[in-house]
Amino acid sequence: MDHQKIDRRSIALHGVVAKKLSENPSLVQDVVKWIDEQLSRGSVHSATTKYWLKCWKELIETRSVEELCALLVSPCEEMTRMRQSTPFVNVLSQEERRRVFRQHAKSAT
Repeated sequence: MDHQKIDRRSIALHGVVAKKLSENPSLVQDVVKWIDEQLSRGSVHSATTKYWLKCWKELIETRSVEELCALLVSPCEEMTRMRQSTPFVNVLSQEERRRVFRQHAKSAT
């Protein structure tokens, strides 16, 4: 799969995340809690992973839920990079992720 297709799939996944966050803004605090837990694990994560987690935390804490949702699906270069290290892993169920992956697998053929 080429990078453009991967980016489109990532935007689609984050679009589902954005919808869930807008419907239930308290999920944002769950994400911040998850980030804090990951950062407290010390040497478990690489310096790069820690950097991106800190970037996400700052972004989440300085934006409204509406702004965050818009950024999650932004095609800009910065958000494309950030989505590669997403902290929103627990927002979607396994079935929700599979559904997006299936949709994009079909469109790739």
